[in-house]
Amino acid sequence: MKTNRRLKITIMLFCFLGTSSLSIAQSTLKINVKTYDDDCNGSSKGSISSQVSGGVAPYYLLWSNGSTKPNLQGLKSGKYILRVSDSKGNVAEKEVIINKPEPLSIESSPNHYVLYEPLGLLVDIGVKGGTTFTNSEEPYKLKIDDQYSFSSPLANGLHKITVEDAKGCKLEKDMILSFYKEENTDVDNTAQNLKK
Repeated sequence: MKTNRRLKITIMLFCFLGTSSLSIAQSTLKINVKTYDDDCNGSSKGSISSQVSGGVAPYYLLWSNGSTKPNLQGLKSGKYILRVSDSKGNVAEKEVIINKPEPLSIESSPNHYVLYEPLGLLVDIGVKGGTTFTNSEEPYKLKIDDQYSFSSPLANGLHKITVEDAKGCKLEKDMILSFYKEENTDVDNTAQNLKK
């Protein structure tokens, strides 16, 4: 009778210790990601890097776009889902959003006026969207007919405006422009005089 009792206690102790060590060895399957948003509205410059931990390796990865790689590049804005399973059948999912900036836009109105001296600053042309320059006096780079500044006026009429933001995103638009030289006059008054 003593032998059977000792055997029963040994089996119970083994089962208890075996279960305990198994739960310590296998931690929860986790997915960590870093995202890099799309630079320009409508481009494909976003990326995602992922790292899997826990569970029991090896891991099997499947993205919603069909890729099985841990890192994705050349992504458009939108939602991406990563599904990971380990060798024991444990599963984890992570949803990732790649954002896009507001598209660049140039305000359109019948008349626009350009100060061509001393810096070729664009006046009365409203630009929105994109990513602005933070360490500059001007939030965007602006060109007229591939020129950034002017020492003499271009002819009044139709010209190509190019806007570039801090991430290199560009927008071109044809606009009717009137050029003037500032000689210690108020810009708003000069613009009003040109409209007459």
